Amino acid sequence: MNKVSSSDTWLTIIFHILSGVAIVRSYFRTLCGDTYNTSLFVHPHGDRYGLRQLNEDSLFINVFAGTLGLYFAVKYIKDNNNVMHIPSVRQPPSMALKLSTATVVFESMKSTAYVFGFTYIAFMIFGGLVYRVAADLATFANFFGMFRSILYAPVVRFSWYDLIMLTRMYLGGCIAMISWNMGDRVLDVYFAVQEVITNDYKNAYECLITGLKDDKDPFVQATAFSELAEIATKRPTGRIGLFNDMGTNSNNTAWIQVSRECMNVLNTLRKNISIEYTGVKPAVASAPVRKEEVAPPNQIKLNDMDVFSKPKTDPIILDDRTGSLFTPSSTHNIGSTRSILTPLQQQEQQQQMVAPKHKMFTLLQNAQKWVAQVPYVQEMSKVTAEQKIRQIFSNYPVLLWSTQSLGSLTAASINEDPFGLVQRDIGKVLDTLLASVIDIERLVRTPPASYKNLPHGYSGDVMLMEPEIVLLALREAIYQIVTSFRGYTDEIQVSKQYAEKWESFVEFRE
Repeated sequence: MNKVSSSDTWLTIIFHILSGVAIVRSYFRTLCGDTYNTSLFVHPHGDRYGLRQLNEDSLFINVFAGTLGLYFAVKYIKDNNNVMHIPSVRQPPSMALKLSTATVVFESMKSTAYVFGFTYIAFMIFGGLVYRVAADLATFANFFGMFRSILYAPVVRFSWYDLIMLTRMYLGGCIAMISWNMGDRVLDVYFAVQEVITNDYKNAYECLITGLKDDKDPFVQATAFSELAEIATKRPTGRIGLFNDMGTNSNNTAWIQVSRECMNVLNTLRKNISIEYTGVKPAVASAPVRKEEVAPPNQIKLNDMDVFSKPKTDPIILDDRTGSLFTPSSTHNIGSTRSILTPLQQQEQQQQMVAPKHKMFTLLQNAQKWVAQVPYVQEMSKVTAEQKIRQIFSNYPVLLWSTQSLGSLTAASINEDPFGLVQRDIGKVLDTLLASVIDIERLVRTPPASYKNLPHGYSGDVMLMEPEIVLLALREAIYQIVTSFRGYTDEIQVSKQYAEKWESFVEFRE
């Protein structure tokens, strides 16, 4: 609701509607040299005198252009709502624009065709209403001396079969849609840059590591991993500073802490995949069991003390209200009598104080139960195998950033790590990356047996986006290390269970 009432939303919609009308009409007048379809009024049968009428061809062009702008604005606002951009995995700006141009043109032409067909059918049904509303607006403007009186019913009707005009309209709409999409793409490529927040702090890497460890706030942790990926892939000075940060001791350097957090993210993914196959969740530390104290047997003990002077610590208040029988009801203290009610009486009193449910609330509850029993709704609400896999990769941006950070930092360490700290952990990093590749490939190619009983959301072979993106990032990170340490791959030691996979990467067979 806040998005709908926002002033930015309405400004965006108004801007695209007006710009759509301006672009399409400019195309007709400037490129096509068409003056008839761009004129607002026309004399019936070519007469120069008498009342004029609205040009229905021009009116349809304006309606089409305005609808096209409204469609793009609503779609743009919807697609960019609650979206987290991933600038660290983007291509160079020129390459990104070159590769996306064909897609932008195709999507623009397809969207324009949909809007054109919808507007054509809608104008066929509601054309009279649109003309009457436009005539009323023109008549209202006539009070200010802008127009003369016009006909409320058109004499010259819309040219439904004018293929030249309809083709020009479609091409003008394509130009408008391509202009908006390409402008949005250019702004996204060149200006949607994520600034590193920790640049202005002296203890930048300490703040960054604190954010990586903050698993209680997923947004802060995701922002920290995004910054780490930005530093690792695009900022050589930041990488050098990270390698030179020795911390308090040799086991607490910035590299060790950063790599540990990145590998923890991938190990958590592997653990979740393993749970899908085994169904066994990792052991959780149980709460300490409180020993029950055994009550002593009933015994009579003699206490050498003054029992009259010492107050009792646990007095038992009896429900004795015989004294209230001889006192007026107006003098009773409600607060004092409430505290001496028996548990059963207190429960009854609480039930009486609970407000009855509103009829609308009960009606909505019944409607919810009825909708849940509809077969189509039950079919749509079933958990599919694809949803189970996507749930495992629900935090795929963090998986991407942690993988990119490991690969880029390890590959850059051959030239930028003055102390050789990273070289000691190359085997450990590769073990984590290789194990993640093997586990994800296993999940995608041979899903768990429990998935066979789940319905499938798609028919045929389907490539899920989330695991494939993570797989591409993992392979890219491993190939970065292979190409950077090309002359030293024989000296890198990985675990035996991953040796075969490592050889396939070294020989570029993956």
